[in-house]
Amino acid sequence: MSVSFHLDPENTLRFGTSRAYRTGSTVDYKGDWYNGAKYQFRGDPNMPSERMDTVEIGYLGDWRDWRMSLDVRRFNEKVYNRLLVIDRDEGNNAIPDAMTAIQDVRMRGVEYQWRWQPFTPTRIVLSQMFIGIDAEFMPSALANTSNSLWNPGNNFAKRSNIDALSEYGTPHRSTSLLLIQKLPYGLEFSAAGYWQRNMKWSINTEALKYRRVDTRLAYPFRWAGRRGELAWIVQSANGSHFEYKAYNNPADRIVERRQWLTLRLDF
Repeated sequence: MSVSFHLDPENTLRFGTSRAYRTGSTVDYKGDWYNGAKYQFRGDPNMPSERMDTVEIGYLGDWRDWRMSLDVRRFNEKVYNRLLVIDRDEGNNAIPDAMTAIQDVRMRGVEYQWRWQPFTPTRIVLSQMFIGIDAEFMPSALANTSNSLWNPGNNFAKRSNIDALSEYGTPHRSTSLLLIQKLPYGLEFSAAGYWQRNMKWSINTEALKYRRVDTRLAYPFRWAGRRGELAWIVQSANGSHFEYKAYNNPADRIVERRQWLTLRLDF
């Protein structure tokens, strides 16, 4: 549910709230997996759904005389019953892993997008997001002494990794800058820069902060009455970067500089 107040033709305020649910998969509710040596996984038919409540306030400025706009959103989101597969008892092979509601997670942040067309052939788009995330374990996830999360003696590191996964599951700060420029002879050039803080992909992997620049040079054309485009694309033009890094595993994902040509014909 949302409501917008048009203060004048160029300035708008909006307020909104929403609620969303995410259920698990069929395996999470009905799964039953024993490999002969260990009871690997068992579904929980009573597992709750995740729920996310969102409250936001936004502002849209559309200044057409300046060929400029600004869209800003301030949000507060909370996820209840965050689901994660955990080993409920590492010392007992007869107790299977299970998808379990373990945390409530709160996210507060600001994001905006600024657009400007200073000249007819030139467009600039700047986007940024700033977010803070806090997570706390649900009492039900720690109440059972057979639950491996409860035992601080040998599972403090596991609980710390789960906390880190929740609190750094998205970068706390990210920025993108896009330039689109029309050139003579029908050519079109664009360059995009990305700046991202560190984040965690999973409990055992993370992505380091990085800067990345992509470029694209395109030539739209007409051939035999049909439209087409020939484009030259360069990704990570400023050099390679880690997309994710695995702990104690050499299989890191590194994105190196790459380039290719594309040809498109419209029928």
